[in-house]
Parts: sequence; C-alpha cells; structure tokens
Amino acid sequence: INAESWGSTFGDMFQGLRENWVRLFFLPIQCGAVIHLVHEYGFQVTMCLGPSMLPTLNLAGDIVVVDKLTPRWRKYRFGEVVLAKSPRDVGHTVCKRILGMPGDRVFVPANELSTEGTYIQVPAGHVWLEGDNPDNSMDSRHYGPVPQALLQGRAVYRIWPIFAPGKIPVWTRSHGSN
Repeated sequence: INAESWGSTFGDMFQGLRENWVRLFFLPIQCGAVIHLVHEYGFQVTMCLGPSMLPTLNLAGDIVVVDKLTPRWRKYRFGEVVLAKSPRDVGHTVCKRILGMPGDRVFVPANELSTEGTYIQVPAGHVWLEGDNPDNSMDSRHYGPVPQALLQGRAVYRIWPIFAPGKIPVWTRSHGSN
C-alpha cells in the first residue's frame, strides 16, 4: 500500500464514520419526537389509583390506555370515563366518569357545603364528573362543574392487572346514576 492509497482509504473511513455518527446522533432525537407526539396528541398509558372509581377500577391501581386523539373530532359523551386536571390542583390528575353534559340538570346531595340537596344546571363548556364510588370520591359534588378544557382524554382500555384487561364500560343515562 502506498501513502496515497492509504490516505484515500483512511479519508473514506472517516467520511463513512461521520455520516453514521450524524445518523446515530439524530435517531434518538427523532424517536423522542415521535414518542412525545404520540403521548401528547394520540394515546397515553397511565395508572388510575385510588378508591373513587371502585368497582370499575381497582383500589391498588389499574393501568389504562387514554385516548387523546378522538376527542379532537368526537365530543365527550355522558358515561365515559375521562382523565382531567383537577380543578382544585392542576398539578394533579383525576380519573372520573362524565355524569352531566352542558345543559343537563344534576342533583347534588347534601354534603359538607350544603345541608340539603339541590339541582344544578351544567353550564356550557363544562361537564359534571363523579367517581363510581360516591362515598369515596372528591368530584363535581365538591368542586362543581369542570371546564371541558381540563379534560385530557378518555380512559378506554384497561391493560393491567393482567387478569382483568378489557374495555372500560361506558354508562348510559338509564344506568340510574342521575
């Protein structure tokens, strides 16, 4: 091998290394961008934890798939389980069922704020959220109608616990909740 051919081979090797380095550098960035877009605007996997959604979801926590995509073209509906930013603490997320749509009248039983029950009309742009376990749920009965802008998506499918996967049931108005 003469010096000239060695230099050419050495230069080709560094050229190939530089091209591969650029690809390897940008691949994780591209993957991260795709993951971010899917998580923010498509689907999210999250854990719903606590007693408020018993018996639909377990006390110890169920891992659910949250659909963030279809609410962009199909409005939320009565009876769907949703994730929402808490109206009292936007750093906290709640998992509740929609039991009142804009214009609906909902009954609010007596609680620590009122000694007798009353009816409230859900205002435009809001929904009424309640847990399936009313005795252990901090929900619209305590903080009132929730702006639809705080809704993050529909909880559509339970993937954990492994022995109980399946669609999360949607209630109808005949369920007897309201």
